[in-house]
Amino acid sequence: MEHVWRRGRREQRDIYSEMLDEPHTCPLTQYRVDPAVHQYISVSELTESLQSDCWSSVSLASLLPPGGFSLTSSQINSALAWSYRTLTSDHQHGETLRRRPLLLVGMLELPSQTSEHTLQLRDGTAAVACVVTEGSEEEEEGQRAAFNTAWIGCLVCVQHFTMVTERFLQSDFPSFQHLDQDQFITHKHCRVYLQFSLDHVHILSPSVAMVTHLSQRGVESGVDITGRKQREEEEETEHSQTTQRKRRRQEKEEPDSVARTTVSRPCFSMMIRVQQKEGMAWRNTGAGLNEEEAGLMPCFSVRAAVIGPVVNWRQDPKNGPMMDRETETEKEDKVMLVMSGVSARWFPVLQPGCFYRVVTANTQDPSVLIGCDVSGLSGVELHADSTLQVRSDWRFHTVTCPLPLHTYRQPLSPTVLSVSEVLDR
Repeated sequence: MEHVWRRGRREQRDIYSEMLDEPHTCPLTQYRVDPAVHQYISVSELTESLQSDCWSSVSLASLLPPGGFSLTSSQINSALAWSYRTLTSDHQHGETLRRRPLLLVGMLELPSQTSEHTLQLRDGTAAVACVVTEGSEEEEEGQRAAFNTAWIGCLVCVQHFTMVTERFLQSDFPSFQHLDQDQFITHKHCRVYLQFSLDHVHILSPSVAMVTHLSQRGVESGVDITGRKQREEEEETEHSQTTQRKRRRQEKEEPDSVARTTVSRPCFSMMIRVQQKEGMAWRNTGAGLNEEEAGLMPCFSVRAAVIGPVVNWRQDPKNGPMMDRETETEKEDKVMLVMSGVSARWFPVLQPGCFYRVVTANTQDPSVLIGCDVSGLSGVELHADSTLQVRSDWRFHTVTCPLPLHTYRQPLSPTVLSVSEVLDR
């Protein structure tokens, strides 16, 4: 600053130019940041740090069980084949990547690649896979796998999370004494993902579905939202008046374009309750695929109860309240929904015990939501549900269960077991 003033200028000062354009020496040479203050980190910086630290932070001998020096070559290579490391975002809860607590900001999305089967958090630099849970009043422990599709498209700040790094190693070590020789490693790679609860997530910009969801929760819990609704109504009225003025102006200038913009986009929907969900598997299915897309595709299926008829809409109802006409049915039909390829991206959010509205887009044919029955020989009783192939442009919206339908509730997701627990059974 002294350098600037010594020039003897008398004109009006431009402090932005002085600080950004003029060379100067900052008098602040030492400072201390409160270790309790959170530090923002981008997704790419986080994943790159975890991947670079994946192998340098571990000794292969430490991955072996006690007495590893007496293991055979086959036992050593088998024990090294897979390992993992976990870090927390806050040093108060365990080992962490940085001294200060970390913050992540990004948008929650469905997996963009068919090889991924989890939700992902994406910012302007990269995306990372996420294993997400959320609170549930029905669960004793209060947490279950994420099931609310309203979170998709929300810009969020993740305040507490766990970083998991899986290590995969292919090796041919002849003995324990050769673990420090890299020539016996044939291939190695790692996979990084995050685990967090939506209870530790702050919404920065909600999706349209989340606005609807929060509004419904406010009404159900008795929260006073009169002021907010009044502001929304005022904004809606102002927007409507502006739209009408624009439309009248366009009617005079381009009447054909107005006719095109006012055309509604009808769609059909049906309400389902997921009863059972299969795991993801790679299958050779060619349903709806062309020659370029033929081959192994990720695929899974869910068994669901259809609790209402196919309903026609002028536009996508999304996760709006369940209507009476959507539950008018004399009997409860069962359907097997098969999702493969692009439609398999719904795997992370379809959970047993939850209600979903299945919406078909860009169609005026209600028969697409009618499952195909399994044909059999005459006189043979079949115990198979009708099958419905989910198309890539269909949408699933989590819907709050109304009180009369609580009797439909089934036990929620079963207890999560480890691989060793499954093998011991």
